[in-house]
Amino acid sequence: MGGVSSIVALGLLLEVSSDFLLGVWRRFFLLMRRRFQCIDGFYPPRSSTAHIYIYLTHLPCSPIFPKIVHLRLQFASYFFTMSLKRINKELIDLGKDPPANCSAGPVGDDMFHWQATIMGPDESPYAGGVFFLDIHFPADYPFKPPKVHFTTRIYHCNINSNGGICLDILKDQWSPALTISKVLLSICSLLTDPNPDDPLVPDIAQLLKTDRARHDSTAREWTSKYAM
Repeated sequence: MGGVSSIVALGLLLEVSSDFLLGVWRRFFLLMRRRFQCIDGFYPPRSSTAHIYIYLTHLPCSPIFPKIVHLRLQFASYFFTMSLKRINKELIDLGKDPPANCSAGPVGDDMFHWQATIMGPDESPYAGGVFFLDIHFPADYPFKPPKVHFTTRIYHCNINSNGGICLDILKDQWSPALTISKVLLSICSLLTDPNPDDPLVPDIAQLLKTDRARHDSTAREWTSKYAM
């Protein structure tokens, strides 16, 4: 193990100091793209292969040694294939049993990039609104959470002006057992029951605590203006 560690350490040193490795990366990146062409007849678009490249660059070994590169490719191929199958299964499950007031699916042919829709819950000030969300799955999904944000403006103490969402299951409470369907249901629940004690927008949280009627009135105005 000591010899392998030394080789890896030397490889990392050369990786930092040598410009020619960029060319090495480019060749192996193209190799990865060709390899994934055979996965269930799926040919990933360029935006998907970016996930492969990013994942490859974060594995702790140097591309200068063929055996280590081969191991790197095996790991990346395994995780990418597993992620793709998991995402495809979730898409099928969504079609069979869609969550209430929610829908989601891939943008074009990129399985790692989805768009979702949430209908404003009837019992909330967002009723009648149609809210769109952008979803990006990481290459090592479901071991890391998807990145989800609103593209429709919304007045909410847990959702900021950039569409960022303060939701624990999208951060430290994420589990591989969770699905995008459960994520959408949790976001929908957040519209009904906002959490002012863990706000992303403190001013809105303060108004929610001190003047609920005014808060709800403003939320309805925003819903009418941006989501209808």
